Amino acid sequence: MADARRLPVLTMIAPVLAKTKPYIGQEPPDDYLDRLIQSISFAQGHMTVLENANAGDFDDVVKCDIFKAQMGGKYLPVPAQDPYNGNANINSPATLRAWMRSHYQRETVGSQQSALQRLTQEKFLPTDSPDTYEKRIRPLLLGVADNDA
Repeated sequence: MADARRLPVLTMIAPVLAKTKPYIGQEPPDDYLDRLIQSISFAQGHMTVLENANAGDFDDVVKCDIFKAQMGGKYLPVPAQDPYNGNANINSPATLRAWMRSHYQRETVGSQQSALQRLTQEKFLPTDSPDTYEKRIRPLLLGVADNDA
């Protein structure tokens, strides 16, 4: 029954969510989630009315499930519990945000730091041409954020 009551709101936000690229670590998780929350904020009044009329119809668990559906790549599957933060249940936007921050730090920032370290050790060798040098360092550059290289 709750699914049927939720359907009109989900139908309203579906086109917005469809235009949003899945989260694969392309930006800090706070930026992505803030943008995602902002993009569906036009329906917040409808969500609140549903939640107030029928507890659980549009609570944090439902919102978290919507946001989990926007994950992709190494952020899938979203575990039921956060292994980085004391195995807390990931059942609200706040706990999803905490998991995303920890996962981003471990998967993306850690990879960028090691790529940056290796990049600083690379040298243009006498046997290199600009093309061979670029070919050798390109994978390292792809692992470093634009403002860090």
